[in-house]
Amino acid sequence: MCQLYELHLMGEELSCFKRILHFGKRSMRFLRNRAILLNHTLNRFINRKSKSNVKPDVETLQPGDEARVKSKEEILKTLDGWRRYKGCRFMDEMWQYCGGTYQVYKKVDYMLDETTMKMKRCTNMVILDGLICNGSWPFKKCDRSCFFFWRTEWLEKVK
Repeated sequence: MCQLYELHLMGEELSCFKRILHFGKRSMRFLRNRAILLNHTLNRFINRKSKSNVKPDVETLQPGDEARVKSKEEILKTLDGWRRYKGCRFMDEMWQYCGGTYQVYKKVDYMLDETTMKMKRCTNMVILDGLICNGSWPFKKCDRSCFFFWRTEWLEKVK
């Protein structure tokens, strides 16, 4: 079973005062997230583009392959206003790896969406060996050490 199902059992109970502070932060975060979602939905509705059945010309990366992360300028060309490409966010902590060469650890075909607790199918996405989130901004003091998801459009296969 995934650890996410047992998160309520982990950690300590917050004191009454800390719970009140935490609830206030959660409420503000909830409202902010709803505003962002509304803005994103409106932008998507206004900027509708016709979907094409043509797949992008992307080399398939397999576990063990060497891949170079493209430059910041090349990656920025693929991102929207939310710094996402096809729903995958390029996080601030990922910029430091631009230009570097890394080994593909795993191809991502399915993942668990933790917000909806549903499995989702993925295409053109890999995990690079040893590149993990260090838990800094905006998730201060997060110790989960999650792998970054890398779109293959952000990578070049090293021959």
